[in-house]
Amino acid sequence: MHVLKEKTDRTLQVKSKEVDATQSELTVLLAGSRKEAVEVAIADVKKLEEKLKILDQQLDLLKLRSPIDGVVTTPYLKNKIGEYIEKGNLFCQIVNLGVVVIDMPIPEKEIADVHRGYPMILKVRGFPSDSIQSQVTQISPVAVESGIERKVLVRSELNNKDAKLKVGMTGVGKIYCGKRTIAYLVTRRLIRWLRTEFWEYLP
Repeated sequence: MHVLKEKTDRTLQVKSKEVDATQSELTVLLAGSRKEAVEVAIADVKKLEEKLKILDQQLDLLKLRSPIDGVVTTPYLKNKIGEYIEKGNLFCQIVNLGVVVIDMPIPEKEIADVHRGYPMILKVRGFPSDSIQSQVTQISPVAVESGIERKVLVRSELNNKDAKLKVGMTGVGKIYCGKRTIAYLVTRRLIRWLRTEFWEYLP
């Protein structure tokens, strides 16, 4: 990529000089030349300006931009200098330390009790004495396999201005889903199993 950028820069400089030279010739022609010669010179200037515009666009495509502000976390990024990158390939990872996204896998049999906006309490293993308050911001539309059961990812976003939490940290969490009676908590698994396995026999 670095080599391609240098080549494009050199070509852009050459074309810019050609435009300047052609415009100078045009100025001389306008001072006292035939109409045909002036029209040819004007056409040459327009062609060179179009080429210059295309080169500007190609040079702009070489710039890598991130949709978020953050810190580059990919190590040894300098080793990628001169490396050819296909469109869509990963170049580097950027982390926004100001906001941390929490993904909590919930068993699919429990997901009916979870809704957006419900409060969450998180315990990060790196800071076991701290209780982090948050809330459910998103529930994945897809259940994924996790061991012997399937789970649904529930997402939360935390303000992390002090950069205390790090990407990749793990912990445990609880989601407050409202009050339930003791009888409901004791029998809900059995009731859920009966309704799932024997639903065709139930009224």
